[in-house]
This record gives sequence, C-alpha cells and structure tokens, in this order.
Amino acid sequence: MGSEMCIRDRGKRQSMLANLLNSVGMRPEPPPRVPRLAAMPSMSDEILDLYRRLGGRAQSPVLSPGAWDMSVGGVIIELDEEQHFNRYRGLTLTPGWAREMPWFDAYRTLCSSEEGTCLQKAGHTGFWSSASSDAHFGPSAAPKQIDSPGGSSRWKQRALYDAMKDAAAYAADSDYPLARLSVHDTVNGVRLGSVLQGKANADPDALIALVRERLHTRVT
Repeated sequence: MGSEMCIRDRGKRQSMLANLLNSVGMRPEPPPRVPRLAAMPSMSDEILDLYRRLGGRAQSPVLSPGAWDMSVGGVIIELDEEQHFNRYRGLTLTPGWAREMPWFDAYRTLCSSEEGTCLQKAGHTGFWSSASSDAHFGPSAAPKQIDSPGGSSRWKQRALYDAMKDAAAYAADSDYPLARLSVHDTVNGVRLGSVLQGKANADPDALIALVRERLHTRVT
C-alpha cells in the first residue's frame, strides 16, 4: 500500500470512528494544544531519556508531535493503526509511568505480536524514514530491514511522539484526558479495524465501554 493510499485510508478510519462516537453523543470539540516539552516540565527528562534510548542524536532536540487525532465529548482519542506497533513503541512503554497507562498491557502485547503487520504496512519509504527522523536518529537501514543497524528512523520518531502524548496525559502539570484505541482492539469480539473499514458493525455501547476502559486523566 503506497503512502498516499495509506493516508487516505487513515482519514477514512478516523472519520468512521468519529461518526460512531458522535452517534452515541460524543460530539466534536476543539482539540487542545499539541504537547511540547516546554509545556510539560515534570516529564521532559523522561522524554529526553527515551529519545536517547531510541538513538536520538541532538543535545537539545526540537520535538514536534502532530495534531491529536480527535477530540470528542471531553476526551482526546488517539487511533493507533498498524504502523504504531513495533519494538520501538515497546521501548517507550518501559518507564514506570508508562506502565500506569490503561492501554499498557494491550499495547505491550501488540508491540510484540504485530510487528510483522507493522512491517508489512510501514516498511517502505515515507513510513520507514524521512529527513526529519533521519536527522534525529541517524540513517535508516534499507526498507524492511528492521534487524539491520539503524532500523527505521521514522518508526523511532513515531514511537517517541506517541510517548510524548502519553506523558502529557500522565503529567500533573497538564490536563489531557486521553484514550488510546487500536485497530487491533476488539469490540464484542469484532476487530475495530474491520468496523472502521466498513466490514463489520460495532455495538455502540461496547465501543463507549472500550473508550472508558482506555481513558487516562491527569495525575493530581
């Protein structure tokens, strides 16, 4: 699947999820600001440690996660697709604070069991490396050569940015009510990814239950 097709597919999945949540009363809201290190001082050292463990090279890196996927009904929803589950994301789940997030158990398992799926979708140019990710983490190996020196710089960057959003939800100095959902999740035995591709129907009550199960609010 090419990069442009993947982007379109991602947009369709997000739209489908937003429509399902809207149908059960979770209305769209303006998203909060995107996390930046300067705005989360209690977690900045933790994030910089992860950056270096992933092979980050800059002494004072400028880290810029993208926009939140959606904000509905007082909850930020991040929809994690196939490209999010691999060894680097697994590394970002190792700090003690990450283990307290409600998606920890499911995501730790998926980072191991679904890396092959990640490689199938995100083992090519665009998903594999970029000028920005190479600048932070060094040159990537050849596409799909995940076990070769360098691995995938873009996978490392994506994992770090996911961790920054997690840290923002965890931090006492910020207020991000975050729930992470995965295309690999099941809703009453139905794979969420299939629902979002229009191949199956979801029980709305079960979907809301999953959102509540995965919701993390700030530490007080």
